[in-house]
Amino acid sequence: MSSIRNFYRYLFRKHFLSARTAAVLIISYLLMDMFLSPVRDFAKSVDVSVSPWGAPLVLSGPYIVMVFMLLYFFWISDFPVTDRTQLYIVNRIGIGKWIGGQTLYILSTGFFYILHLWLGINLLLLPVMKYEAGWGKVFGTLSQPQISADQGILLEIPYRIISNYDPLTTNINMLLICSLVTGVIGVLVLSLNAYLRMSGIVVGTFISFFCLATRYLPDSWHKLSPLDWMQIDNYSSSINKDLLSYPYVYIALSLLLILFTVVSRYRVEKMELGR
Repeated sequence: MSSIRNFYRYLFRKHFLSARTAAVLIISYLLMDMFLSPVRDFAKSVDVSVSPWGAPLVLSGPYIVMVFMLLYFFWISDFPVTDRTQLYIVNRIGIGKWIGGQTLYILSTGFFYILHLWLGINLLLLPVMKYEAGWGKVFGTLSQPQISADQGILLEIPYRIISNYDPLTTNINMLLICSLVTGVIGVLVLSLNAYLRMSGIVVGTFISFFCLATRYLPDSWHKLSPLDWMQIDNYSSSINKDLLSYPYVYIALSLLLILFTVVSRYRVEKMELGR
């Protein structure tokens, strides 16, 4: 375990503390500010505060999810790390711990990225924010498409979430599911890149655009699109079997994580590192 931890620290120092990470975090923050600026302006114009629970509402549109996931794929597109230094590391700690360290790093970047988005949303809305137990009047008003369009707001605020879900529970589920989805897709990118360099980013890009296509398909297609799992609006609050359920998504993510990790290890065992 100490070997995995030390290798993880090495990856953190070399890759997390890098210009690529800084670029992704800065660009994502600026993009989020672009999306949320009209919401702040609207709240100021009507002199009504925004509640602190808006992250699941902001991240429920397929376009905004696609944009931020494409940024994440760019961030991790160079994994697994296979430079000449890795041959020395593998000989010291073994293939299992080597791929375990890379997988752990990818999963933690997924969690950090979603936490960064969640914190960014709240920081950007902080000037017009006031604590309240519910979703608040601002988000309730902006869930009406015509009002959002009149205010130049690009976000799609789903009224179904506001009318059917508790804010605190929804935020917790959003953080967990989005972190898991991001991490699991990151491990998929890692395993595919181990077979053919940059193939993971191609598949990741396809997954991103596929979530746009599912909005024009029957509801049952949401079960096949991981990025749809990140959008709480696609979950059923009743017995609609075509929509997603939390147990289905948590079980699917757990199985996919095991599968992609096994595939990564199998492929890495056959790789010639350092070439």
